[in-house]
Amino acid sequence: MNFKNLLRDTFIFTLWTFLFFLWFHWFLLTNWDFDIFLGYHWQYIFQQWWYGGWVIQGSYYWIFVLSLFFAIPVWLMGFFFLASVNYTSLMEKLFWDWIYQNKTKKVQQQNKKIRVRKKRSYKEIRPKPLTAVMSAAQAPMPPAAEQEPGFLMDAAPRRPSDETPHFSHRELPDDLASSSPFAAAGTLPQSDALTMSETPVEPLREDLNAIMENAGARIQKNVRLGEDRMDYVAFGQKDAYLVLLDNEPGDWLADEERFNDEDPLWFSESAHRISPLTVLRRAAERLGATLGSAGITLTPHVLLVKTKGNIINAEDMKDIWKEMDVTVARTDLGMPEELPSFTDAFPTSIEPMADDVFASVETALEKEE
Repeated sequence: MNFKNLLRDTFIFTLWTFLFFLWFHWFLLTNWDFDIFLGYHWQYIFQQWWYGGWVIQGSYYWIFVLSLFFAIPVWLMGFFFLASVNYTSLMEKLFWDWIYQNKTKKVQQQNKKIRVRKKRSYKEIRPKPLTAVMSAAQAPMPPAAEQEPGFLMDAAPRRPSDETPHFSHRELPDDLASSSPFAAAGTLPQSDALTMSETPVEPLREDLNAIMENAGARIQKNVRLGEDRMDYVAFGQKDAYLVLLDNEPGDWLADEERFNDEDPLWFSESAHRISPLTVLRRAAERLGATLGSAGITLTPHVLLVKTKGNIINAEDMKDIWKEMDVTVARTDLGMPEELPSFTDAFPTSIEPMADDVFASVETALEKEE
């Protein structure tokens, strides 16, 4: 392959790839609210469908899955087809032959004989007399029963209900009119987002500090443990509760699985971050090591409190969080409502820690900072 052919194939590949994926993005976004350029939409497919044992049901989802499956083969077939076309011959066929034939036809038409058409005489084309027209207008009309069907106008105008019922090809069967799951993942079309009115969320008013103190816990605020900072650490005689407030707004897709030995990530529509539960568990290990060096042994418990935003797949993550032995609660504007409140998630009664032990804990935490 010479440089000219390589340059030609590169241009075809770039142009075809851009146009194909531009159309494919529009096609999936219009019908299923699925954006191929957003990573957390693919994350949703692998987590909720692939690993969740999803069963394809209905034409709506079958067409979506087949579109994803055949996208790459169709793209490759289109490229090889476009690369095999001889565009030089095609241009000659479309333009040069057409121009040549037009010129040839003009030359041939000049040699043709000019046919003179004889005009008809006035007697053959003159109109009928006015008396004949008036006689036909005055002739009595036959009864309605004798008139030919299709030539009599109804006296009363037709009502819309008398006409053929309206049918629209846009009316789809039930299985093709399903709602897309990706709209719930934060990809509602812009036109719908403008017309929808958000239901105001009633804040859940809770005094976290008072709830923990009433349970009998000794509290430390803004505790630094290694590279992480906890909002609260509540100490009991045998237990330590690490509380982290998640103040990130927006919709978040939670994920607690490692990929290529990297920390699990939570995804929003335009960003991602390390799972706050991973931060909590890492801080709990550091707390255990710090107190262990001071001769204090406590059982750590981690508690994530969502104060803003929404975890869109919280219902699906409950079993995973239970296996991880972590607690996720909500307060203030945190969502979804399926999460327990901080009052329900935190123990109602904790065995108080002795004053001398708590003094040792404070000393160990000061050294950590």
